[in-house]
Amino acid sequence: MSKIKDLLNDPQRLTSEFILDYLKKHDGIYTDAIVVLKSRNISNFYIDARVLNAKDPKGNFVHQAFLFLVGDMIGSYAKQLGADMLVGIVTTGATLAKFAEQASDVKACYINPHDENPTPDADIVGKKILIIDDTTTTGGSIKDAVTICEAIGAEVIGALTLVRRDPAKVREAEVGLDPATQSFISLLDINADQIIVELADADSVLLKSGLPVRLDIGYAATDRWPQSRPEFKYIGKPNIKQ
Repeated sequence: MSKIKDLLNDPQRLTSEFILDYLKKHDGIYTDAIVVLKSRNISNFYIDARVLNAKDPKGNFVHQAFLFLVGDMIGSYAKQLGADMLVGIVTTGATLAKFAEQASDVKACYINPHDENPTPDADIVGKKILIIDDTTTTGGSIKDAVTICEAIGAEVIGALTLVRRDPAKVREAEVGLDPATQSFISLLDINADQIIVELADADSVLLKSGLPVRLDIGYAATDRWPQSRPEFKYIGKPNIKQ
């Protein structure tokens, strides 16, 4: 616990560089290899913030210190906005919201905007709410959550995401917010010029780069890349997706 207190007392604790380095170190962001995406395009960049939900055999969060740091920042921001409640998008957004609740007096609940009955697990009618997500690529999940919460009768005052890809293209309007009255911020922005997404064909810059192909993330193992493309170097234990 003393380590957590030391981090909380450090004013430089949550720079974007710190978050980026932490996620890279703990397999939350991959930039050192080629990943086959669900679309079957390939990329040099992959985010998996779900690693922050990992627990040890005793049921404690493995990344508790980091989650306390993020929660402290989210809680402080929510109080500045005057939020009554935090609504975290499952699963990691909900985890972030719960840690923010511990760091502030702002209550947290969760929502799954893609569920058959996508309502929050608490009464948010008439409440000023801040929506929390882990990663934002197109803004679709936050936008769905905003629509659902406003339809119920909540006042959405903003949204916050841990990581946002392409900040130039994903702003308030893309997540269903009015930039004049509602805010959208990210703790870590990934600029588009850092990301390459290509077809896996003969013209691919990535395939010519010599980067290894990951088998534990994405769909390379599922699509039997090692058997059909033996000329490439592969890393990671095969993760077969059905």
